This record gives sequence, C-alpha cells and structure tokens, in this order.
Amino acid sequence: MPSTISNKTFKSIIILLLAVLLLGIIIYSVGKFKSRPANINDSNIQSELLEDSIDNHIKDKIITDNKPKPENIVYKDKIVYRDKIIYKDTVIYKTSPPKTIYQDKIIYKDKIVYKDKIIYQDKIVYRDKPEPYHTYGKGYGKLVVYTTCSDGGSTSVWIDGEYVGYLDKYQNSSVSCNTLGTISKTVLSGSHHIKGKDQSNRTWDGYVTVSEDQCQTYGLTCK
Repeated sequence: MPSTISNKTFKSIIILLLAVLLLGIIIYSVGKFKSRPANINDSNIQSELLEDSIDNHIKDKIITDNKPKPENIVYKDKIVYRDKIIYKDTVIYKTSPPKTIYQDKIIYKDKIVYKDKIIYQDKIVYRDKPEPYHTYGKGYGKLVVYTTCSDGGSTSVWIDGEYVGYLDKYQNSSVSCNTLGTISKTVLSGSHHIKGKDQSNRTWDGYVTVSEDQCQTYGLTCK
C-alpha cells in the first residue's frame, strides 16, 4: 500500500514538472516573438510602419509651412533680413537702388555720399558749398549775333546749320547780351559755326567759342 502511494506521488510530481516546463516554453516563445524586429518578409508590418512614417512627415511639414518665416537670421558677424544684410559697420541693401551703407558713407552705383559731400564720377559736391547758379544751365552759355550793316536789307542767320532768325536792325555802338535788335541763343559751351546772308546776297561765315555761364557776342560787320 505504501508502495502504491509512493508511485502516485511520483507520477504527480512528474506531471507537475512537465506542466511547469511547458508553461515556461510557452512564455519564452511569446516573449521572443514580441521582441524580434520585423524582417523583409513581414510585408504587412513594414507597410504599416511606412504609412505611419509618411503621415508623421506630412504632419510635420504642414506644421512647418504654417509657421511664419523669421524676419531675420542672426549670425555672429551679421544679421540677414529679407531686404538687407547688417554687419557691424556696414549695411548692404538687396533692393533697388543697390547701395552699401558704412558708418561714414553710402556707396551707390554712380556716387559716394558722405556727411559733408557727394562724390560723383566727374565732380565733387560739398553740402556747405552748393554748386553755383548757372544762368544758362550747367555746361551752357549764350551766343548773341548782331550786324553793323545799314544797307543790304534784312540778314538771315544760321547757328550750327540751324536757321535762328533774321536781323533787321544794325548796331553802331557796343553790343551787350541784352541789346535790342540782336539774335541770341543758349548753346553748349565750345565752338559754334555762324553763317549770315542779307538780301543783297552778301554772306558771312565764321566760328566763335562760347564759355560756360558766359555771354559771347558775334558781329556780322560790313567792310
């Protein structure tokens, strides 16, 4: 009898051990399956992961695009705006007209502007010394033509090939820029060609030099 009980007890122990071993194998297998990475054959799992990644990227892109763009970008040596770059001592504008601003000057394409003067390619203009007033315009002078002939009728006059009028009065004294009975024209400084012809077919042909801001007279004199 004691031998029989001993055999039953032994069998129970064996069954219990087998059950525990089987349970352990099941738990180990489940844990290993969950922890293993997806492989190339797990197409369904990879597809889901890819879709999640695309969705997240699109959401991030949309959020980024909706954010307002920064007004400026600050570097160690400069600040970059949409229309200009500011350095420690210089401002460079990207807009038109292009210019570069320094602490003491502004550089344009055709000039350099200082606090006290403006330097052009062909001149310097000082702020406390404005350009003199040009009576006839900058680079121009006045040409006055007259005649001393009392005979021959009216005299037609051409300046540089252009007909400018006729003289019907003669001058017997000194002539100035405002003398009546003369022909005057504002011309560029330099040499000019004068021609005249009266009604008796008497002709004149000569040259005269006019200086800037000056009035120059030229007489069609009788011999």
